[in-house]
Amino acid sequence: MGINFKNGVKIVEGKAFVHPFSQGDLENMMALLSNIEVKGSDVQILMDLKAKISKEYQLLKEHTQT
Repeated sequence: MGINFKNGVKIVEGKAFVHPFSQGDLENMMALLSNIEVKGSDVQILMDLKAKISKEYQLLKEHTQT
């Protein structure tokens, strides 16, 4: 039994690239994270998470335009 991903599998630089989230999913996650109030050491964790989601969002936009 295979795994069904929302946006399929793309071949990028000879490797399979899987987008597990839709563009809307990523936009919603970034919006939710932007509205969360955090303090102390959680700030860095949240910033790192937002950066990773943003990078995935940019990759998804890039690969779905082709």
